[in-house]
Amino acid sequence: QSVVDYLKQEWSPLPDSERPSVRLYAGYAGWGPGQLDREVDRGDWFIGPADSNAVFSDRPAKVWSDLVERFAGAAFFAL
Repeated sequence: QSVVDYLKQEWSPLPDSERPSVRLYAGYAGWGPGQLDREVDRGDWFIGPADSNAVFSDRPAKVWSDLVERFAGAAFFAL
């Protein structure tokens, strides 16, 4: 049983006001040999420590911009 099916089964009978909030992220990225190393060396990636505050933020619409500002600085948004 998938996570989505489980959530539908368990939470569908509940009124909206009683359903917990859930965010699911899914995706795929693949690289050829050495490609990721070259991208990191070029500065294409923002790399930092794991941050549970970002993962469990109560402002999910702001997570991306907050992380970009933290790792790239406010000047990134002025480009």
